[in-house]
Amino acid sequence: MRQIDPIDEEPPQAIGATWLDGAAWRDDQTPPSVARILLDRGLLLGDGLFETVAVRNDRPVLLMEHLRRLEASAAALSFPLPPGFENQVAEALGELVSLIPGHRLSALRITVTRGGGTEFGLDPPAQPSPTLLIRLIPVPDGMDSEARAWIVDWPRTDPDELLSGHKTTSSLWRIMAHQSARSHGANLAVITTVDGDIAEADTASLFAVVGGIVVTPPLSRGILAGTVRAFCLQELEAARRPFEERILLREELEIASEVFVTSSVSSIRPLRTIQGRELPRAAPVSDWLRGLYEALPGDDLRD
Repeated sequence: MRQIDPIDEEPPQAIGATWLDGAAWRDDQTPPSVARILLDRGLLLGDGLFETVAVRNDRPVLLMEHLRRLEASAAALSFPLPPGFENQVAEALGELVSLIPGHRLSALRITVTRGGGTEFGLDPPAQPSPTLLIRLIPVPDGMDSEARAWIVDWPRTDPDELLSGHKTTSSLWRIMAHQSARSHGANLAVITTVDGDIAEADTASLFAVVGGIVVTPPLSRGILAGTVRAFCLQELEAARRPFEERILLREELEIASEVFVTSSVSSIRPLRTIQGRELPRAAPVSDWLRGLYEALPGDDLRD
C-alpha cells in the first residue's frame, strides 16, 4: 500500500456556520435563499474584499486591526461598505459563536462584495447594495503542519500594480503560486517581486534573521500589510531587538539563521525547508513571537 505523504492529505471536515442578511445557519441546516448570491459581483467577477480573523476560545484576535485594513482598502479602491459595517460584524460573530461554541481555534472569514449588478459587463451598479457574508469555521487540531517553502518564479508581485497590498477576493494568482509550490513537494509558496527580491508567502508575511537582525520586506514592495506582521514589528521594537524593513534578497534566505512566516490563523511558524534545503531547527525569534501572539486574550465584544 502506498504511503501517503501528510502534505497530500485532505484536512478533516468541520461543521461551520454562516451569516448573511441578518440570518445565521450551521452547515447542516437549510440555508436561506441563495438566489441573490448567484448574481453577486463577488461570485461573478471577484469584485470583493475579505479578511480572515483568528478566533480563540470564542474571542477574535486583532479584530479591529483587520476591520481597519479592510476599510482602508475600501477607501483606496472606491469600494462601498454596508451601513453599520463594524456593528454588523460584531453582531454576526456573536450569533455564529452561539451556533458553534467552545472551539480552541476558529477562522472568521469576513467577505464584502459590491453586491448585485448588471448580469453582463463590468459596470458596477449606480446604487450599490454591498453584500456582507461572514463565516466561522473551526480549525481542526493538527493543522499546524511544518512549513516547507518553495520560491516560485511566477506569478510575481508588481509593487506598482493597483491591487498590490490589498486583500481582494481575486486570489487566482496566489492559488497558482501555491499550486506551483505543491508541485515541488512544498506546502507554502514564497513569492518574489518583478525585480526578483522576496515579497511574501502565498498566505503569510515573511521574516528572516540575517546577521542577528530580523528583516522583513517593506510595504512598498507591494505586500499585504499583515496584522500579525505589524504585531511582530511592535513587539520587536518594544523589546529593542534589532529589525529592519528593507528589500530582502533571495540569496539572504540561504544564509539566514531563521526564516519564519506570520498569519492570523496559522500564527507564527518557522520554515523547515526552502527549495528542499533544511533550515536550522532552532527558531528562537519565531518561538518568542509566537508565544506573545498566542497569549493575546482576544477582543471582548461585550465592551
